[in-house]
Amino acid sequence: MTDGFLAAGLTAVAVTGTTPRDVRSDAIEQLRAGTIQAIFAIDVFNEGVDIP
Repeated sequence: MTDGFLAAGLTAVAVTGTTPRDVRSDAIEQLRAGTIQAIFAIDVFNEGVDIP
């Protein structure tokens, strides 16, 4: 999914349960700041997570 978004010109990152905590935190901060447009999460956030 991330590759598809990037190919379409959208900014996105993917995080998993094995992604270091500081990298996951940075992804959330980037989303809040508008630096990225989407986070794809696998086995890391609860279903229905809402990050303003």
